[in-house]
Amino acid sequence: MRIMRIRSILLPAALLPFGVAAAENMLTIDPYRLGIEQSEAAALAKAVGEASWRDAESILFRGSETDPDNAALLRALGIAHYQSGRYYPAAAALKRADTISPLEREARFLLANSFLRLERRHWARAELEQLLRSHPEQEPYRLAIARVHYHQQRFGAGVSELEQTIALTGGSVETYDLLGQCLEGLGRLGEASEAYRRAISLGDEGSAGTVWPHFHLGSLLHDLGDLEPSRESLELAASIDPGSATVRLELGIVLRKAGELDEAADALEIAARHAPDDPAIQYALAGVYRELGQQERSASAMQRFLRLSPSPR
Repeated sequence: MRIMRIRSILLPAALLPFGVAAAENMLTIDPYRLGIEQSEAAALAKAVGEASWRDAESILFRGSETDPDNAALLRALGIAHYQSGRYYPAAAALKRADTISPLEREARFLLANSFLRLERRHWARAELEQLLRSHPEQEPYRLAIARVHYHQQRFGAGVSELEQTIALTGGSVETYDLLGQCLEGLGRLGEASEAYRRAISLGDEGSAGTVWPHFHLGSLLHDLGDLEPSRESLELAASIDPGSATVRLELGIVLRKAGELDEAADALEIAARHAPDDPAIQYALAGVYRELGQQERSASAMQRFLRLSPSPR
């Protein structure tokens, strides 16, 4: 009998990072304890082991049609739907399982993630608040609910939640980075800068997790007109994540404002290679090439911008 373990770090770090210990951050599927036929359980074990989530969905869906009140089966189906990128049926299956038998916290967090993927943030917040009532010390849940506040532009509530998180846990890179964003939303720019710098100081230089505090600090300094320190922060972010089109676009705009047009064009061309369908990059390229006197390149970039931009209704 084999229990299949699935890591629950399913959302990108920029949206909903996890910080719990590995032993607590696993979702499990035991194919042989779901009440399905032995042959189906064996096929499910094989599908999960090979990460063939569409096959797993099919097996579990057949089982749920036969046994619609089987909470364990519905929970497993929700996991499979989520892993396949099908967040609405994932949320539906997990919610049905919860009405039959309350979900354990890892599965409830997955349910909250599903709602966030669907941009049903008020539903996600209800699940996260339930988790916090029973596990108030868990930084990932507090960080997740603070992100909900941020996206709903409830910046004061986000700051309050994050300050409580820091008081309980000492805070992490993600916590201080999000605190900076919430403080920016409130116009408390000096405090936001301090929060980003604290996030940077907590991070491991060169790791993917530290790119966003450098980026957010660079963007804030750009808005404040401090172009040289903004450039330094954005170049650090680009060195950590060379393939980030978002970072390269911001860097290109800052370089253009600083009069470094050739370097700006280079940064924007790299951004365009990594995000060829982003019209904002093409628009910025058109402006840089126009200032460089390269009218043909400018016109080509403007044509790409117009082609990629949504048509007005």
